[in-house]
This record gives sequence, C-alpha cells and structure tokens, in this order.
Amino acid sequence: MTDLPRVLFVDDEQLLLDGLSRQVRGFVAAQVCPSPTEATRLLEQAVADPDGGYAAVVSDMRMPGMDGAALLKHARAVCPDTTRLLLTGYADIDSAIAAVNDGNLFRFLTKPCATPLLRAALTDAIEQHHLIRDRRQLLEQTLRGAVEALVETLAMSHPAAFARACRLRRLVGQVAEQLHLADRWQVEIAAQLGEIGVVTLPPEALEALTRGTPPNAAIARMLDALPGLADGVLRRVPRLETVRAIVAAQQPVDHAERHLVALSDRPSRILQAVREYDALTARGLPPDNSLGVLRQRGYHTDEILDALRAVVAADEAADTREVDVAYLRPGLVLAADLRSSKGMLLVSHGHVLTDELLTRIRNFARLSGLESKPLILEHGQRSDAPR
Repeated sequence: MTDLPRVLFVDDEQLLLDGLSRQVRGFVAAQVCPSPTEATRLLEQAVADPDGGYAAVVSDMRMPGMDGAALLKHARAVCPDTTRLLLTGYADIDSAIAAVNDGNLFRFLTKPCATPLLRAALTDAIEQHHLIRDRRQLLEQTLRGAVEALVETLAMSHPAAFARACRLRRLVGQVAEQLHLADRWQVEIAAQLGEIGVVTLPPEALEALTRGTPPNAAIARMLDALPGLADGVLRRVPRLETVRAIVAAQQPVDHAERHLVALSDRPSRILQAVREYDALTARGLPPDNSLGVLRQRGYHTDEILDALRAVVAADEAADTREVDVAYLRPGLVLAADLRSSKGMLLVSHGHVLTDELLTRIRNFARLSGLESKPLILEHGQRSDAPR
C-alpha cells in the first residue's frame, strides 16, 4: 500500500490522462478515469471506504454527458473533504472562472499544464484537503461528544422520554451508512436533538409519544411542535446550522406536507422516513407493514426506503441473547427494556449501551437487583456470553 495521497484525474481523452499520470508519478497516487459518470461512482465508493478517499479530484471541463463543473459539484456533495480542481482549455476560461467564483472549486488549471505548475497546485490542494478534514473531524468530535453527553444525561433521568431519540439515532445512522451519506454525524445529532423538546411534555403526551398514537388533537399538536421546540434550543449553539436545518425540515409523522418533504435535502428526508417508521412500529405495526405504509405514501424515495429495509432486515435476522450484567459492554444493543426489580425503567430497548448507562445498570443490579437479565441483539457474531 502506498502512503502517497490519492488523486483522481478525469478526462475523456486517454492520451491526456496518460500524460498527467506520468507527470505526477511518485508524487501522488494517481487514478485516471475517462468517464465522468464512472468518476461519480468512484467518488461515491471512496466515501464508503474510510481509508480510500481522494485528497483531490482534477477534472477536464468539456466532456460528453457531464461537464467538469457538474462533476466537481457532485464531488462537493458526496465527498466535501476532497479538494476540487478544474482542467480547462483557453476557450473555457470564462466558464472556469465562473465555476471558481460560485464557490464550487479550489482552483482551475489551463491545458497544457507544465509539471511544476501541476505539482504545485496539487500540493496546495492536498494541504487544503488536510485542513478541511482536520477541521471537520475536530468539529464533529467536539459537537458529537457534547451532544451525546447531554442526551445521555437526559436519557438516564428520563429513560422513556429519550428512548425514541436513541432508536432514531441508531436507525438514521445505519440508513445514512447504507447510502454513503457524507457527514452522517449531522443527521444523527439531528435525530437526537430533534427529540429534546420531550422534556416539556406532560405525562399524557409522553405516553402518547411512546405509543405512537395521540389520543386527542391537543396532544397531537404538542407532538407536532417538538421540532420547533428543538430549534429553539439549537439556535443557541454555534456551528449547528446544518443540524438545525435538518430538524426544521421535519414534518408531522402522520400528516406530512408531501411537497415540503420533496423539497427537503437528503439528510432531512432520511430522518423524516425513519421518524415515520418508528411511529408506525410504536403502534404495534410489524416492520414489513410499516415499510409498506411508507411506500404507499408516495413521497419517500426508493433509495431511502430500500436502505431502511436493509437495516430493518439486519435487525430482524439478529439473534437475541439473555446475558449476565457482567457481560455487558459499550456498543451492545438492548433487545428489550431493562427494569429494576421494582419495575423502574432503567434503559429502553434499542439503546446502544455506553459507559454511563452501564454504570447505571450495574449500580441498580448491586443495590436492588434487576427484573430480568439483560436481553441483547447479536448480528450474527459468536459470543461466549453466559446464558
């Protein structure tokens, strides 16, 4: 394996690609592609591989089927950490300048491009890639850690209220992973913080949220208002603009405005579909039937519903196992509610166990005991857990 940064070169002229490859040999790990359509597939595949991303993509401007500006705009959407450069002839300079000024591109180069100029541009592009990646990772880790600490604390004090937030986050994260969504941490945080308004609900409304069926119009309005309440909290936190937008785009799970769902972006639509699915299953509807209802509603895309179906199928295929408390580890998923010996809900089903939740479970197990042994999901892995 090479330690050189990976760069994707796209041009419909194979001779030009061969020349570019020779110019950067030993300087970067070059991959050449003569088709912009194939290049989009390569970029999407690279996002799915944590170690296989491209530091930069260099594309010709004029290509059949898709021009370079359109390809690099797509690259920005699927792999925003990858630096984008446009390679163009003199006749295309005005278009190249327009693309750069639109904010989609890092730089444009003119053909023919001398080796020293090409290498200097790639050096700057790779440095830009590292800056963007490191900044994003720092932001992700900081925000995600803060949000998880907040939600985990609320989940321990209000386990029934935040059980839904935990389920939504897990489902949304798995669907986003299936779809190779860039920066999926943002939609996961939106799934969690979108539920933060539950702390304002009276017991009757909280019970209705758990059951998935509001008993009257007043409680239905309270449940519909949850995304707006969450936005009131999120607007006070800097750097959460994208998360706020995802939460604000959410529609009521029972009577969504289909045209507003259609106009929303992909992360928002993923969360909307998962929220509707969770509400249907909370009412006791089997998973297959719930997915069928979502498909009949007509405003969810096939790719999102197919990804959700794959995630649900994996859960249905998983084994459930009763284990001793001593076996529990962070990352395991509870397959059933866990209660104290006095019937107090400690952790709801669907929760991914964390160190904090494990401390809570072990403390109750020592002091007063548990109603039953924990039941966990096992997705095909073998285990030495005591039954």
